[in-house]
Amino acid sequence: MRTSILLVGLCAVTTVVAAPRKFIFVGWDTGDLAPYEIVANAERLKATGCDGVGIYPRVQKPEGSLKTRRAYPMGGETVDGASLAWMIPDLRKIAATPWLRETMFRVPGTAKKRLRWDDDAAWARYAANMGVIAATAKEGGLRGLILDSEDYYN
Repeated sequence: MRTSILLVGLCAVTTVVAAPRKFIFVGWDTGDLAPYEIVANAERLKATGCDGVGIYPRVQKPEGSLKTRRAYPMGGETVDGASLAWMIPDLRKIAATPWLRETMFRVPGTAKKRLRWDDDAAWARYAANMGVIAATAKEGGLRGLILDSEDYYN
């Protein structure tokens, strides 16, 4: 029994120590860039030694302009897949770039107005919005989501 526990412990330590480090740049400078801006600057990012960046999912305004705003899944509105779909072709280019493969969506995880614990409709909307954002990340080939849960507003 002790030998088994010791072996499991050694395997876990070896895995952690041997795991390669990944550097994902997360900040206002990269987070606020649209995917096409990441693609346009991919060679510059290569020189930094990063493995990916954290970028915000951006909702395109209905009139079809390139003006966008961050998707706030915990906000009061619904995030739909059509408003995020414009990002998918560039997300795929990012995911196919070797030094950007670890790119993830950085998702705002707080709301300007906190959700009540007993507001089932608000929590259902949040869950649905996160599902849409996760599906867009997956379709774009991103590695996953980074939940930015810093309470900026409160």
